[in-house]
Amino acid sequence: MKKLNSLIIFTILILLTSCKFEKDKPKTDVKYEKSELLGHWVRTNEMEELENSKDVVIRKFNIKEDNIAEIEILDSIGRKTVSGSWKIGEEQKIIELISFKSDFALTFWSSSNYKHMISFSVEKPDDKIILNLQGVTFEKE
Repeated sequence: MKKLNSLIIFTILILLTSCKFEKDKPKTDVKYEKSELLGHWVRTNEMEELENSKDVVIRKFNIKEDNIAEIEILDSIGRKTVSGSWKIGEEQKIIELISFKSDFALTFWSSSNYKHMISFSVEKPDDKIILNLQGVTFEKE
């Protein structure tokens, strides 16, 4: 029981220290259909250097009809493609006490020990859908 409590506290601390809280303009609801999100998405921002870094950077991803996603990531080891899942507008549960709601969320494992739950906001400037992740944008190919 003590190990479980320690694990929960450790997980909460990691989540709180890894999240960026940004002050944004008031969000307006963007209307979009599931079919508009299906397909290949590529990062439009320049890639960050990852030498001697443990960060994982998403380069591109493919959203498929059956809630399956193929995500190409770049980490300190190199480039690889991993399988994952996606959800639209649903509540994501990290552990029993922590949950969040996002416009669009990707979930994948970069290794057997590290699970990523990434939350995107959906924007539609000029009737073109953009997925935004704290200033990193993805556009449909």
